[in-house]
Amino acid sequence: MATLLANGNVIEMKVYFSCKSQLGINVFHFQVSSSAGTGITDQDVADGFDGSLVPYATPPLSQDAYYEGVGVQKVSPPPTVPVYAHANRTVGASATPVRPTQVSGIITKRSAFTGRANRGRIYFPFPATQSLDTDETPKAAYVTLIQAYADNIGALHSVSSAGGSANLTPIIVNRALDHLVVWVDSLARKRWATQRRRGDFGRVNVLPWVD
Repeated sequence: MATLLANGNVIEMKVYFSCKSQLGINVFHFQVSSSAGTGITDQDVADGFDGSLVPYATPPLSQDAYYEGVGVQKVSPPPTVPVYAHANRTVGASATPVRPTQVSGIITKRSAFTGRANRGRIYFPFPATQSLDTDETPKAAYVTLIQAYADNIGALHSVSSAGGSANLTPIIVNRALDHLVVWVDSLARKRWATQRRRGDFGRVNVLPWVD
């Protein structure tokens, strides 16, 4: 059931990718900074991002992987049940096989403040073999693509509904949700990261909207 969002609410968005028996999940947070009319719901947010993410999520993604959709949940105050949007499932546009599934591109999320608590990371999943440069680092073209993905999500977003609208400010939060800062910019790194549990021997993962 959709939940109406109010100014100040913190929402969590998960972007889902799949490859073979594994999922890649990127987690982002936003705060409702203003609203007009009747406002928006969490389902409006999910539906809007599901369509708009495809041009940014699929270019760095191997042909063996898929962008699957998004989940959105109001996490503070208080948390609600997640809602999902997955009408725009799209195969990766990087036309070579996937690298080992635990390999990821890495992007740093930055705020206006120093210190680890004021930064975050994005592990972009399932890069293609053609993304590997001769020195075994990511090619510059791949770094540019994941930078564009992060820049798109890390911008101020205006979401509309039938009777209203709201602005969502991207933020960086800790797990306890008691420290949040505005996400100012991102830096895609020319290096690889790994997510061990995403490897071929990791537990099989199932999308949350699949029975």
